[in-house]
Amino acid sequence: MAKFKMTAKQAHELIKQLGVDVEIVADDQADAAFKYEDAITDVDNSRSPIIKPTLEAAIKGDLTKQLAGKHGGDLRAHLRRLSNNVLKTSDLEGLKDEEALQKFLDTMLGQKDSSLEDIRNQMKTKLQEAEDEMNRRVAEKDQALTALRNQYNERDIDALLETALTEVPRTGGNVKTQASLAKAYLRSKFKDHYDETNRTLELRDLANPERPALKGNVAVQLNDVMTEFAKESGILKTDNRTENPNDHVDMSKQTHSAPGFSTNNQDLDALGSAIMNQ
Repeated sequence: MAKFKMTAKQAHELIKQLGVDVEIVADDQADAAFKYEDAITDVDNSRSPIIKPTLEAAIKGDLTKQLAGKHGGDLRAHLRRLSNNVLKTSDLEGLKDEEALQKFLDTMLGQKDSSLEDIRNQMKTKLQEAEDEMNRRVAEKDQALTALRNQYNERDIDALLETALTEVPRTGGNVKTQASLAKAYLRSKFKDHYDETNRTLELRDLANPERPALKGNVAVQLNDVMTEFAKESGILKTDNRTENPNDHVDMSKQTHSAPGFSTNNQDLDALGSAIMNQ
């Protein structure tokens, strides 16, 4: 790992380039609730659109190369067996697939104990088997890439829900736990569609996923759903009489729990019971 020497100003600019909004302050002015894991999550979310295409391209390239080598090796092994081991490994080494098949055909035509029709049938069967095997391997590769893309998308969706929930006045509790329950609540009412390019979440009609979810003639908004979730799960803060309007507390950084939500597990149990009883 390279070691860089930089000024405080350069370090500050580097952190901003990584996607974390920071302000360099004195020790006595630092945020007491600061968590490194929250800053790292912001970096992951910021760098994801850049890293994901590169990672997918690398995986796809490696898988394609492996599939091509495996397919070629399997084909040559089958040709050797069909020739009753008349063909040796050295006979097929360095040949393209088409050339290996022609070599097999020429060899078999020279065998007096095989008819031309038998050879044709063997060739047809072997080519079909090779094509089926390649299609199966390509399907496995596509499934692996789809699973990787879904993993990234789910993480992006979790970040969007967590951000939306922090904008809702809440009584406290662990925002990551609440966001996880909010996702289940949202998906029980709507079909969510994630736009990978714009990193936005569109809510669609659960019964007809091709149509946007509407409340009257207006599209349902994510923040409204998060507010509804907070209200129905009992964590919506409605009494602001004792709150100083000059204080802007980021609820996502709070680690303590409000009464009734003293631990993360209690948050999960209480909010889960509220949703299940709807």
